[in-house]
Amino acid sequence: MATAPQPQLPLFYNDLLPLNSQQHGDWKVGSFDNASFLAETHAIPLTVDEFVDAQRNYPIVFTAGDNPLPIALFGLNEGVNCFIDEEKKMVPEVYDPAYIRRYPFILAKLQPDKDDKSLCFDPTAGVVGKRDDGQTLFDGAEPSEYTKGVLDFCQKFEESGQRTRQFLEELKKLAALNKNCMLLLIHAHLFSMNLMRRLFERQSLMGKVPMPEANTNGAAN
Repeated sequence: MATAPQPQLPLFYNDLLPLNSQQHGDWKVGSFDNASFLAETHAIPLTVDEFVDAQRNYPIVFTAGDNPLPIALFGLNEGVNCFIDEEKKMVPEVYDPAYIRRYPFILAKLQPDKDDKSLCFDPTAGVVGKRDDGQTLFDGAEPSEYTKGVLDFCQKFEESGQRTRQFLEELKKLAALNKNCMLLLIHAHLFSMNLMRRLFERQSLMGKVPMPEANTNGAAN
């Protein structure tokens, strides 16, 4: 089987194979029994589209270096994941980052000198192969509805990655604000908005909640 070029594989991926109907026409993909592949991972890449959902469960920080990336902290140091239980499963009711949900699939370049990307998968994940159960990957020579959905998810992930890179470029321009402490003031303002609910509660206890203005035009609301 042809292997996609892989000078440096992303987190979780040990190998990459391009998905095609000739070699994988009768293959299926099953589900992971557990999340052991990330059990010792303490930081997961995020896109900007996930910040609102992820911030409810994880601290969001940025990697060091000239090209920082946003990451969700699952633990404070290497090898520690606080969101994997004793059965190697994600604890319930926490946000599952798209980077995790994408695995074992990914869009990758088959030719380094071209921008075109193909849908690939990690054969070492153990969920894609010749098996009796699972989702069908192809209907004849055509991708199945499941595979079309995977491709759409991976494409949207790439688009979100582009928006993330744009966000980081804009973030670099805030360096001056950070040096003169203005960024801290902006953060203080944003955090203070969370107190609006508490202020409403205090005013309600005083019996002084503003009532809607009466409609003087005689028209129904």
